[in-house]
Amino acid sequence: MQCNKSLFENVTLGLRYHNNISIDEARRYAHTFLLHFGLLDNINDRPAWIPLEKQRMALFCRELVLTPNLLILEKPSYDLSRDDLELLMEAILAYQVKSNCSIIISDDDADFFTRNYGFSVYKLLDGCPSS
Repeated sequence: MQCNKSLFENVTLGLRYHNNISIDEARRYAHTFLLHFGLLDNINDRPAWIPLEKQRMALFCRELVLTPNLLILEKPSYDLSRDDLELLMEAILAYQVKSNCSIIISDDDADFFTRNYGFSVYKLLDGCPSS
């Protein structure tokens, strides 16, 4: 995240740059994600002023507002409490249902994702799937 920009500016930067929309449109579009992740009270704060977990949630929020067709999450559990990780997964799964987005997750805690969300686990050995 860019330290000299507010949390709102960071979350909507790609949306405003790639889609060339106004700040008001970006605010309306991002509002649902900011609300879900509990970031509305921090939209004017600089990233360095907020806790690390909220910074991580803002990064996920920034990606989701871009409406990706493929969402690749590398270690989403890193620096997140279980409650925040569940909040993240709730948002991602709701987004997946709405958009038919594909999801790839790489995480050390594969059991969490298979047990709670029914994701398939593929283990790689030297870059190739292993049985």
